[in-house]
Amino acid sequence: MSWRYKTVQIGKLVDTVKKWDPHKCESNQFLTYIDIASVNRETKTIDQVSNIHAYEAPSRARQLIKKEDILVSTVRPNLNAVAKVTNTYNSATASTGFCVLRPKPEKLDSRFLYYWVRTTYFVDDMIRQSTGASYPAVSDAIIKKYFIPLPPIAEQRRIAKILDKADEIRRKRQQAIKLTEELGRSLFLDMFGDPVTNPKSWEVKKINELTIKTKKINPREMYKNKYFTYIDISSIDRLEKIVISPQSVFFDNAPSRARQLVQSKDVLVSTVRPNLNSVAYLDDRFNRAVASTGFCILRTKSDKLNPCYLFNWVKTSYFVDEMTKQSTGASYPAVNDLIVKSSTILLPPIEIQNQFESLYLSLQKHSKKQKQYLQESENLFNSLLQRAFKGEL
Repeated sequence: MSWRYKTVQIGKLVDTVKKWDPHKCESNQFLTYIDIASVNRETKTIDQVSNIHAYEAPSRARQLIKKEDILVSTVRPNLNAVAKVTNTYNSATASTGFCVLRPKPEKLDSRFLYYWVRTTYFVDDMIRQSTGASYPAVSDAIIKKYFIPLPPIAEQRRIAKILDKADEIRRKRQQAIKLTEELGRSLFLDMFGDPVTNPKSWEVKKINELTIKTKKINPREMYKNKYFTYIDISSIDRLEKIVISPQSVFFDNAPSRARQLVQSKDVLVSTVRPNLNSVAYLDDRFNRAVASTGFCILRTKSDKLNPCYLFNWVKTSYFVDEMTKQSTGASYPAVNDLIVKSSTILLPPIEIQNQFESLYLSLQKHSKKQKQYLQESENLFNSLLQRAFKGEL
């Protein structure tokens, strides 16, 4: 690729980031920990962090970050989990799963770098240089050896301002989708009442009374000499609760956790970090896909339980709070399938559940239109992004 501007290795434009060992400080000290799951891949922002005691810090909690730092995940670069550190997370601790880039302000504008690591130029090259079949990764050294087109600092800031405006349009579209999702939650509460107080006196059942036990499989036997679709926690969009980035895995490289055959209308509930509420409702695209054992699979067996209603139940704050309270583990709290299936669910008459599904699906049609608008703004943003670094803005 020929560039209008000279290119410089990123490593020559960034400062060294200090590392520390939280276990060597006072045991009662709290720290804000940011790992890969903390980064929203769609908005490219930090939106979920862990506030933990220093003695609870995982071994990867080592990097002290500052405002204006750029975090680039070194694991699965195709997902482009990158984020700019805001003042909110100044002095937080980041996982060594990130390459932390701290621009020298006189040479490299932080926002300019932030947009560069989101380009297809950067992402595609990181994918090409990654190693590892199941969980491809790159090193900090590979990222820092990569070149960036470098106009004068004033020009960098001008370009970043243009991209800021296009990115803001994209964010507003994402916000519209989020509002539609919130409307769905309001509809659920209006029709069924508060799950805590059960003001409509619905029947209460345990989830395991209304779902069937799913079987574990060996994909190396079932898909011999074939590829299959694999869904793990990172495949779920936390905002929309849908599967957006499943992997295509060859049978011989199947991850050890790829053990659950799933089908249309299954509800997936992540058993790891339940506070993040990584849940999904599968449509026909993922019939006979394989899911990670990090999910509890809920498959309805009774005509008394509508799977769409069940999906919206596991999205309620009541369910999330119950799972969070029962989780164990400091750094990566988790529950097991038994805890999920032993939890209770309000059981309104199936006719009302079906009515809710009809209204909910109408909302989803509206959401689909919003996603079309989002795609248009994404296309505009990506076009500007590519042109910006070729010197065409």
